[in-house]
Amino acid sequence: MQNQGYQQQQMPQPNQGPQQTPGQMGDKQLQLPAIDSKPLDFLTGEERENFVGNHIYGPILTAFGSEEAPTVTGMILDESAVDYKELLTNQVYFSAKVNEARGILKKSQE
Repeated sequence: MQNQGYQQQQMPQPNQGPQQTPGQMGDKQLQLPAIDSKPLDFLTGEERENFVGNHIYGPILTAFGSEEAPTVTGMILDESAVDYKELLTNQVYFSAKVNEARGILKKSQE
């Protein structure tokens, strides 16, 4: 009898392997989406903060859930030394700021 072609092929899964990406934190993925940061040049004050917060909240929510995302996002936005343009365009910088804020949050909960 001829093989009917029912063999299953194992397809490689994305994000598997020993390498850790800059946004990977344990089992959670923190992936900054591509964002057009040009509006930052024209926004000031609360509008600027809302623009940044709206763009970083989603990835933080996806990675850490609804209990931590609002606090971590707020901590990042409240930091005076944060570079909003870097935060929206640089995965390593974004991950570092999220890790920093999350670390402070976890320490405060102990």
